Amino acid sequence: MKHERVFDRSRAGTQLITFRLGAEYYGIHVSKVREILRPIDLFPVPGMGERVEGVINLRGEIIPVFKICSLLGLRSEAGADATRKRSEERR
Repeated sequence: MKHERVFDRSRAGTQLITFRLGAEYYGIHVSKVREILRPIDLFPVPGMGERVEGVINLRGEIIPVFKICSLLGLRSEAGADATRKRSEERR
């Protein structure tokens, strides 16, 4: 998933955070986003289901990480899997 910049999408001044999955762009209103994180260590949890990638430890709080492609009914991108694999190899 590639993060894009926050920008004004209309004359009314609606601000969205946009990202791309495959060839499609999606946007989330900035008021719905608490924080954008750089890549962080992800810990898989057995039995969490196919839509959960794992969990992260964010300042002592355990946060589930979901596979957005799966939640939206899209196929997972090969590039995202390759990025994750490279990240795991660096540990």
